[in-house]
Amino acid sequence: MKTITKKLSLVLMLVIGIIGCFTLFACGEDPDTLPEDTGYAVYVKLPDGTAAANVQVQVCKEVNGAETECKSPFDVNAEGKVEFNDIVAGEVYNVHLLKVPAGYKAPETKFQLKDGNKVVTITLVAE
Repeated sequence: MKTITKKLSLVLMLVIGIIGCFTLFACGEDPDTLPEDTGYAVYVKLPDGTAAANVQVQVCKEVNGAETECKSPFDVNAEGKVEFNDIVAGEVYNVHLLKVPAGYKAPETKFQLKDGNKVVTITLVAE
């Protein structure tokens, strides 16, 4: 009986060890080595709060007050949202609206994506 108990204990420990190895493998890389979450978003709204359609958003990196490295413009989605996942933490990007719907214009405020300001909502102004 002792031999059977020892064998069952050994098999149980082996199964638990294998499950532990697969669990670690399934979790992927160490979270400390993964890139930082760089999700930034711009929402474009009409004065009534609904999503603005057919607007393009472009961001340009600002260095010492001058704009450099403008990214290709992106169309807003059905929610009036554009996401930027390639903005580097610690850098500042100015937000520009292109192709604003007829009868509206962008407000004169300067909008920026940066640390501490990862979501910008821009409400268009009637002309």
